[in-house]
Amino acid sequence: MSGRTLLTGPFVNGNHTEAIFESGAVANVGSGNVTVKAENNEKDIASATASAKGGDTGVGASVSLNVLLDSITRAEIEDGARLAGGGNVSITADASRIVETAVAAGAKGGTAVTPAVSLVVLKNDRATARLGTTPDAGTLVVGGTITVRATHTADVSKTSAKAESEGETAIGADVAINVILEWSTLAEIARSISGTTR
Repeated sequence: MSGRTLLTGPFVNGNHTEAIFESGAVANVGSGNVTVKAENNEKDIASATASAKGGDTGVGASVSLNVLLDSITRAEIEDGARLAGGGNVSITADASRIVETAVAAGAKGGTAVTPAVSLVVLKNDRATARLGTTPDAGTLVVGGTITVRATHTADVSKTSAKAESEGETAIGADVAINVILEWSTLAEIARSISGTTR
């Protein structure tokens, strides 16, 4: 009997990209432009290959995991921040992620058993662009355009599993699974502002 099991994969926890004008901060920018920009472009790759050859029984098992947690892309003028004046005001958060997860397993023997599992878990992935509240009364008047934009994309199409078995009794099973939880995209204006929006 011969057997081999291979488990591989990145475990990414806590990828934060932030551009923030903090609560309590004060700025009078006159006719100058205001730009708050956060951009995150990420590529996560995991692959695994296992093979086994035995006289009576061959077992080759391979598991490839991409576990990606808490990716935050945030551009924000926070609640309580004071801003006066401004030409063009731009607050943008752009998050892009490519996930590639591949697994291959093979076994040869009188009885050949080959499971191959490819799993992607993407949880708490957030893109936020926000102009928060202010303690000041009245309307913030700016001389130009107002842009508050959040874009958020993920490509998990390249999740693949391949199992090959060869023998008098051959069992091959391949499974590819994508699990996406708590996905959030937010663009918000939470104070009174006057200008040209787009």
